[in-house]
Amino acid sequence: MKIFNRESIPMIKTAINAYNLRQKIIAENIANATTPGYKRKEVSFEDKIEEVRRKLKETKIVGIKTNPKHFDIPQIDMDITPEVKVDNYEGKINGINNVDIDKEMAKAAENGLRYQAAVQSLIQKYKTINSAIEGR
Repeated sequence: MKIFNRESIPMIKTAINAYNLRQKIIAENIANATTPGYKRKEVSFEDKIEEVRRKLKETKIVGIKTNPKHFDIPQIDMDITPEVKVDNYEGKINGINNVDIDKEMAKAAENGLRYQAAVQSLIQKYKTINSAIEGR
C-alpha cells in the first residue's frame, strides 16, 4: 500500500465535493417533482476521475517549468469539476415533468452511501499517514 499516493487524497476530496453537489441536485429534482415543465438534472464526474487516474498512471513526472532552460515536464489537467446536466427528455414520466420520484429517492440513497464511503476512506488515509508520522 502506498501511504503517500499523489492522487488518492485529492481524488477522494473531489469525489466528496461532487457527491455533495449531486445530493443537492437530487434534492432539487425531488422538490420540483410536481413543478410543471421542470427538467430533471444530474451530476457527472466519475468519467473525469477515471481519465485523470489513467493519465497519472501513464506519467512518471508531473510539474511546472519555472525556467525556460529547464526540460519540459509533462503536465496533467487535473480539472475534475463536476458537471450539472439538464435531462432534456420531453416526455412526462409522472404526468407533470420528467422526474421519477422513486428513481430520485434511490439515487439519493446510493449517493449517500457513496459519500459516506468516500469520507470513511479519507479518514482512513489520514489515520494511516498519522500513524506513519508517529511511528506506530
